[in-house]
Amino acid sequence: MIPMKSSMHRVRALLFVAGLAVLTACGGGGGGEDSPPPSGASSAGAPPSIIGKTLVQTVQRNDGSPNVIGVGKKITYSFIDANTIRGEGLFTHPTTSWSYGLNGNVATVKLVYAVGYANDTLTFTSPTGGTYRSETGLNSGTKGWHEGTFTVSTYEQGAGTGSGTGTGTGTGTGTGTGTATTGQVVVWTSNASSSQISVTIDNSLAGTLTRYFTVGKPACGESGGVTKTLTPGVHTLKATAGNMTWGPSTFTVTAGGCLSYELK
Repeated sequence: MIPMKSSMHRVRALLFVAGLAVLTACGGGGGGEDSPPPSGASSAGAPPSIIGKTLVQTVQRNDGSPNVIGVGKKITYSFIDANTIRGEGLFTHPTTSWSYGLNGNVATVKLVYAVGYANDTLTFTSPTGGTYRSETGLNSGTKGWHEGTFTVSTYEQGAGTGSGTGTGTGTGTGTGTGTATTGQVVVWTSNASSSQISVTIDNSLAGTLTRYFTVGKPACGESGGVTKTLTPGVHTLKATAGNMTWGPSTFTVTAGGCLSYELK
């Protein structure tokens, strides 16, 4: 097992637990005696280090609870260096420590977060993949598991080239006038303790908030908020997430306008 420094509070990683997807970011520093050995392939097929690798897991089974990540979903980790792990998801939480261990063709990746943990067991059937099982949990006591297949490849920053040619001609003229007959409202939250917030407008489900904003606020139609097109005038709103509720309250939409409504 190769432990990483627990003081790397800026390191962030990908966690799927109780339906919570965590997007990774990067930190700085690292190296020295705590750094993993160079990447390579052992005789058993499992690499002695996960650094410089991208791990993609495909979920085939789970514990059946409604909060665990669904079958068919993919989870991606890219271990850039000792202090940087990138992935895909909706929320961000800091990693307090992580480690990688190897025993024959079985490798373990353990990620510890401020809110919980994820322990992945990778069984290599070839140098580039195999089967996995992930045991996850939150500090609140909620636990779950999912398992399936995985692939391991060399991490690449990504590059692309392209070229093309084209010609075209066209003419057109036009004039027009008009008056907007509808307006919009975008509902959002900066509350980090809430997820999966169901938003009801005028007694009809408008959508579900699956992320929160730490900087700025969304525009109408932007991903992360619930946007609704309405007639000008006064409307009612209510939102729920578990045992938390907002409203009912009212708001006013103007023709051609975009109203920002924050759930605090």
